Amino acid sequence: MLLIRGLSGAVSVPGHPEVLSGYRCFAWALSLILHSLLPSLIETISGANCALVMGALMGLVRLVRAPRWTTVPVAVIGLVLFVLLVHPEPSVIRAGVMGSIAAVSLFAGRGRAAFSLLCLCVLGLLVFDPFYATEPAFQLSAAATAGIVVIGTRIRERLETFLPAILAAPLALAFSAQLFVTPVLLPLSAAVNTYAVPANVLAAPFVPFITVPGTLAAVISTTLPWVAVPILWCCGLAAACLGMIGRVAAGLPQAAAPWPEGWVGWGLVVLYIFAALVLAWGLVDRFRRWHVVLLAVAAAAMLALVLPVTALVPSRGVDQWRVALCDVGQGDMLVVRTQESAGVVVDTGEDPLLADECLRKLGVETVEALLLTHEHRDHYGGTPGVIEDRAPGLILHAGSAGWDVETEVESVGELPPSIPVHRPQVGESFEFTRGLSVRLTIWAAEAHHAEANDNSLVALIETVDPDLPEGTVGSVDEPLRVLTLGDLEEEVAASWLRRTGAPEGVHLLKVAHHGAANGGTEVLEVTRPALALIGVGEDNTYGHPSAEIIAKLEDLGAAVYRTDLHGTVVFTLNAGGLDATAVP
Repeated sequence: MLLIRGLSGAVSVPGHPEVLSGYRCFAWALSLILHSLLPSLIETISGANCALVMGALMGLVRLVRAPRWTTVPVAVIGLVLFVLLVHPEPSVIRAGVMGSIAAVSLFAGRGRAAFSLLCLCVLGLLVFDPFYATEPAFQLSAAATAGIVVIGTRIRERLETFLPAILAAPLALAFSAQLFVTPVLLPLSAAVNTYAVPANVLAAPFVPFITVPGTLAAVISTTLPWVAVPILWCCGLAAACLGMIGRVAAGLPQAAAPWPEGWVGWGLVVLYIFAALVLAWGLVDRFRRWHVVLLAVAAAAMLALVLPVTALVPSRGVDQWRVALCDVGQGDMLVVRTQESAGVVVDTGEDPLLADECLRKLGVETVEALLLTHEHRDHYGGTPGVIEDRAPGLILHAGSAGWDVETEVESVGELPPSIPVHRPQVGESFEFTRGLSVRLTIWAAEAHHAEANDNSLVALIETVDPDLPEGTVGSVDEPLRVLTLGDLEEEVAASWLRRTGAPEGVHLLKVAHHGAANGGTEVLEVTRPALALIGVGEDNTYGHPSAEIIAKLEDLGAAVYRTDLHGTVVFTLNAGGLDATAVP
């Protein structure tokens, strides 16, 4: 996203700490947008930034009554400087070219030529770099711009017959762009963004108040920092509103309606594309009877897909689960239930949205304790998504001696002082007894190793359900034992086993380091878990998990659950033992 690149580069303004704080506020709000908004909205804003800058410069030229011929040179020079300001990466250049189409077409007064100009720009970019054709960002930009220039005006004209222009214009813009980008988004997300159009409409008024003043503040920050700071704070407020819209839309039921797989999915794709072309044809020319029939069938199919009856009632989460392995991509996140809607969270993955989504599926509204095993981002990066609306009662962490959680993890540093942030010692235990009886015991928490992985927090979590009959796993006389290892590597793990030994009777083992070979097999052999849990990203480049680790677990008779194969998995207890269920 253009603004983030630009301001992240301007955050470290030498000699002006007051500007630094303003930029941090602005960058924080913009990062919220990046992680929260629907993909089509992000892509539209990227190109819109360039169009807004050019439009502002054109308006400025006319305001000062400069000759009309100066408008295009000023706008083009301004666009070039804007691209240089935010760093001329390929994606920035792409957004600059696409975003300038609307502004140049407006100046020329030839809206009908916009599609020809778009085709020319697309061909020029592909000649410049043919690999653009394989980039989703390029495809989204071209599709969104095509939708706007082909049918945007006609939709606006029809909407203005019964809506005021102030509503018709943004609604037409959002709908035309979304209609064309949906086929591009489907292979990326395998889902339909149900609320993308209303989210775009609500977000549109805030974009100019971010882009234009933010760019001005970036330009004057080194010479007039006292002027730049209030501008940036105001931009930050608008950006925060934009991010809030995205987060609310993403949290609504069926925000991302799953697209069917197999021949049904392909059939719907063909129907959608054909219907979109017919709609465009009818808007540009005129509708015929068979057009209406086809559009009605397509609309009914989409409605049945994105609005099933069950989606109208918010999910209450998965019932009866005790332990959950969250799919957060290439990272770790484990949740142990303590009450009906509360739990202990061990690590948070890297993506706040994925972490938040997992807790919402589980129905977790309260985090009684958050454990951050060490300072690698794939274990703590998702922390904002965990604690934003669920302020934890306690934060425990290990990691290298120099890792200051409250400084490095901003969301933790922003918590009230009443929430303890504690580096525990070996042997410390913490109990949670308001629902299930859960005891957390620290088995390793070193800080002196050169390798951060070896400073991982190792914890044993024991869960007791008093309603289970004696002699069953999870009952009073045989607690369910979950051992989490962080990213502990082989040599330090062997040393730990020689000094203290491993807990006995481990039922679930969160395998070290995503199943990497450097985790070793000694811990596996000593604990002999019934179930092994591996948090790992699909098709990751690290080769995780190792074939050696998987083979050893199979030899030990452990059932292996991996997030790359099974997604989010919940484990329930009953008289027969442990049951595993994948959560869609």
